[in-house]
Amino acid sequence: MTTFMVISRRMRTFAKGEFKARMLEIMREIEATGESVVVTDHGRPCVLVEPYAPKRDVREVFGDMTGQLVLHQDPDLPTTGEWNDS
Repeated sequence: MTTFMVISRRMRTFAKGEFKARMLEIMREIEATGESVVVTDHGRPCVLVEPYAPKRDVREVFGDMTGQLVLHQDPDLPTTGEWNDS
């Protein structure tokens, strides 16, 4: 499986050597600005460094939708009837 990463024009990039030499400075900038940076190896992206974001609780993410979702059938039922046997 091949994964491609598109680097935004606004995202800063650093070669591995430069990142190693300036790591603390760059990490403090990431922490202060909240912006991610890409570390490259011979011009190819190899590492994405981004600020830590704690996982949010389900109630925090979907809490305002309580009582608004209507299920018309059991979501755990198999969907085999929808697929052709090949």
